Amino acid sequence: PAASAAGGDGEEYVGPAVGLLPVGLMLVSRINTFEASIRAMLLELRGRLSPALPPADGEAVAPPPALGGAAADPALVRLEGHPDRARKLRQLLDQAADPRFSALPRASQKAPGVREALHRFVHDVMLTKVRALFHGVESMGEWAAAGEGGADGAGGAGAGGADLPTFSAYPQEYVNSVGEYLLTLPQQLEALPEEVLEAEAGEGEETFAGRWIARVAASASELYARHLSRVESLSEPGAQQLAADVEYLCNVNSALGVTTPPQLASMLVALQAPRGGFAG
Repeated sequence: PAASAAGGDGEEYVGPAVGLLPVGLMLVSRINTFEASIRAMLLELRGRLSPALPPADGEAVAPPPALGGAAADPALVRLEGHPDRARKLRQLLDQAADPRFSALPRASQKAPGVREALHRFVHDVMLTKVRALFHGVESMGEWAAAGEGGADGAGGAGAGGADLPTFSAYPQEYVNSVGEYLLTLPQQLEALPEEVLEAEAGEGEETFAGRWIARVAASASELYARHLSRVESLSEPGAQQLAADVEYLCNVNSALGVTTPPQLASMLVALQAPRGGFAG
């Protein structure tokens, strides 16, 4: 692939991006806290002012107690002579007593969407290096070339001294780099503040870091499978090399506690099957 383990692949942005994850949690949490405080204030006002306010439905009632004097509530003093405002206030205070009442309906509705957009951004940043390393992998010459150099399939010099691809039982550099990168993600995620990890923990044994590792590792495997599905020609030595590469990434998933997506797992089964159908 054109990209390699060299810099400029986006890995330097992973740490700052992961550091944005608490923002989504704090946004939703603080809006909920602020909304709860507004509702509590309205309920307190309702208990204090309702006896002196006209009903919200506009029915005629006995006039409220005379206002003014040191004992008068400042809010009621300001409403004196404004029956429409007093009625609207009564309506709002009555609504606040309903458990379904939302003091900040638009903010409450939009905050989860903002949080999800932030999560998508972080996910994309975490996959930037993987995309760079997998770029062009389907076009690598190793897949179609026939091995030279005897039964072990080691490469050698072809006609005119040209170097031929080398085949081995070891995964190639591009997939090694992907695996090494994925194995660094737990450290990045577990460095988040403890309160974030606890607040974002899933059900049962699932942790916040574990959920994100599974999400990124699964996306990496699915991306790899999509690239490999575009390989046009696969020789027997190429299939052996590809099996080693795919098996390595599956082993990385296992080390991370992640189930390999079926697309890639099925490819590995096919690559490790008898070679008759893979001869170029």
